[in-house]
Amino acid sequence: MKEIIKVLSTNLGLPESTISSAIGILLNLIKEKTTGTEFEKFLHLIPGGVELMAQAPQAAASASGGLGGLLGMLGGQAADLAKASAALQQAGVPADKIMPLAKEFFAKAGEVAGPEVIEEISRSFPLLKTLLKS
Repeated sequence: MKEIIKVLSTNLGLPESTISSAIGILLNLIKEKTTGTEFEKFLHLIPGGVELMAQAPQAAASASGGLGGLLGMLGGQAADLAKASAALQQAGVPADKIMPLAKEFFAKAGEVAGPEVIEEISRSFPLLKTLLKS
């Protein structure tokens, strides 16, 4: 995980502490939205993931204000996106770096865990599949 954090920090120009918080937030969101054992399988293949989840700031119960508030009212995947976006911004990730961060993290995680594991998670959390194809 430390290598992934370093690569993302360098590529996105963000501090490693911000990247660590962001990864924890993303992992917590996926854990919340997936069913079955696919997330646990993924987490066991990503060293340090459990610790990042425990240290991550908790996402706000609802995104407030601006586009986040509007998306939050829509529910479903739009609400999930708004919730994650708000939490990531509170952790110090600028709005224009959220998508690149998430996309690059899951690409790197897929290299470690295997693309089939990411595909399994995407079945339970379609927003991830959409994100990875964008």
